[in-house]
Amino acid sequence: MTAVKTPKICLAGIKKDEDLSESKLNEMIAQSVQINPRNQVIGHPVTTKSNDGRAPRLAMMTGNLWKPGSVLNVSFRDGTQWQKNQVKKYAPLWIEHANLKFKFFDTYDKSVTIHILITFDPKGGSWSLSGTESASAIWWLGQTSMNLDNINPDSSEVDMRQRILHEFGHALGAAHEHQSPRCTIPWNKEAIYAAFKGTNMTKKEIDNNILNPKTMNEAQATRFDPDSIMLYYYPPQYTLDGKGTNYNVELSATDKAYMRFCYPPQATEVGYFDTMEVSPDKARSQYKAEKSYHEDINPSREAFTAQIATWEDSILNSAGMTWLAAGPKFDFLQMGVVDLGDIFRWGYNKARNWTWVSFPDKFSTQPKVVCFIRTLDLDNKANWRFKTYASNVSTKGFYMNINSEGDTIMQGAKVSWVAYPEDRPGITSGHFSTADVQSSEDPQAQNNATQKFDKQFADMPQVLVALDEIDFDCKEGLRVRVGTSMVTETGFDWNLETWEDSIMYGAGASYIAWGEPARKSEGLTFV
Repeated sequence: MTAVKTPKICLAGIKKDEDLSESKLNEMIAQSVQINPRNQVIGHPVTTKSNDGRAPRLAMMTGNLWKPGSVLNVSFRDGTQWQKNQVKKYAPLWIEHANLKFKFFDTYDKSVTIHILITFDPKGGSWSLSGTESASAIWWLGQTSMNLDNINPDSSEVDMRQRILHEFGHALGAAHEHQSPRCTIPWNKEAIYAAFKGTNMTKKEIDNNILNPKTMNEAQATRFDPDSIMLYYYPPQYTLDGKGTNYNVELSATDKAYMRFCYPPQATEVGYFDTMEVSPDKARSQYKAEKSYHEDINPSREAFTAQIATWEDSILNSAGMTWLAAGPKFDFLQMGVVDLGDIFRWGYNKARNWTWVSFPDKFSTQPKVVCFIRTLDLDNKANWRFKTYASNVSTKGFYMNINSEGDTIMQGAKVSWVAYPEDRPGITSGHFSTADVQSSEDPQAQNNATQKFDKQFADMPQVLVALDEIDFDCKEGLRVRVGTSMVTETGFDWNLETWEDSIMYGAGASYIAWGEPARKSEGLTFV
C-alpha cells in the first residue's frame, strides 16, 4: 500500500485553553469511577491537567475505561448525512472485539445522555478525548469530544477508515502506540519540529503527542505493536535510523486483544468499590454503597453493602476495595479472616505474630493459600511496615503470619485468606513486590513489571489483586495503589505506585487468576 504523503497527528486530552480547576478535575475523575468502578485498578490514569499544569489530586488513582456491557450513545454536532454514515460504517469495527455497543443519534439532543459527541471541522485537526474523558467534556464543559477532519468525498476510503478507527480507539481508552512506554523509535526531533513548524501546534504539544513516551502508569503497557491502528505513519526522515513507521489502516491482533482486556465479554466475579463513588472531595470516616452480585452468584440475594471506614483521629481522603463473589462455581475454594486480636498469646505491638488456621474441610491434595490485607491499625509515631503471608501449608491447615518490621507500632490488623487445590486446572496465584524492581534504599514512586502465570490459560483470565505488604515513611501520608494492565493468557503487567509527597520504601501484593485452562491436542497448545 502506498503511504500517505504527509504524516497524520492527533491531539488527545482536554483542550489546553480550558481553565479547569483542581476540584473540577477531581469531579471528572470521580465520574470516571462512577461510570466504571474497575477504573480504580486499571493502570491507565486520566491524562487531563489543569491550565497551570497541576495534576488533579486523584490522578494517580483512576483509569478512563467505559464499563463493559455499556451502550455508548454517539451523536454529531454537525456534518452531512454522508459523513455521519462513514462513522457508522467504520467505528463499529472496534465493537466486534469489545463488550460494548454504539447507539447513533444523527442530531445532538441535550435531553439525551451522550457519551461521544463528534464534529467535522476540516480545519480543526484530528483528535479525540480518551475514554470517559469524552463524557466529562460533554457533561461538564459542553464540548464536543472528537473531531474528524478530511471526512469528505475527496478523501480515499482507506484514509477515512484509518482516521475514524484511530480516533475511536482513543474514545475507547487506547493511547498512541508511538508513545508506548515500550516504544523505542529513535526520533529525529529536529526534523519533526521543522515539519510541524507553522502549524497551530506548539513545541510542547509536539513533545506531548509525538516525542515523549507515556510512563507505565499512564498507558496500557503491552509490547510495542508496529501494526497498531493507534500508530500514526511517520516517514523515514522523522527517525534517526531511517525506518519510519507503517501506515496502518486495519485493527491489529494486539488492538483486538487490547479491547478484549478492557471490555471482556464475560461477566466478572471480581467487584470494586471506591470512596470516590460516594464523595470525590470531602474526607469522611465511613463510606458505604450498595453493590450487586453477579446474577449467577447469589440469585436469592441481589445486593450487599460494601464499606470502607476509618476511626478515631485518622483522616481517610480516598480508598478502594476489591472482592471476589464466590458462587457455586468456586465450591473448591476455602476462605476466612484472621484477626490479630484473636492471637491472645502474643497480644498487640509484637513484631512477629502467627496462629494456626485449620481448614473447615481437609484438602485431598496440597493447597495453595493467598493472603490479603483487610484492616490495618498502625501508629503514626513510627514508619508503617506490615506484611502478611501463609507458611507451613498442609492439607489440614497453615500458619497465618501477621508481622510488622522495625519500630512499627501495630495496634491491630485483619487478614483475609483464600485456599484452593494447587493441582486444580484453570486457577493460579502468586506474589509480586517493589523488591522485584527496586531497592528500599532507593525508593521510587512508580514500580512496574510483568508477572508470568505458572499455568497457561486458553483465553484472558480474570485476576484479583490486593495488597499484602507495605513499607512507608510515617512523616507523610500513606498513599499506595496496586493496579494491573493488559492481562493476557500468559500473565499481566502490574504497577505499585505512590504519589505526591509519600515515601514508599516498599509494597507488595498477591493475586489469584482463574479462567479456562489451555488445552493440548496432538502436542500443540491452543491459546
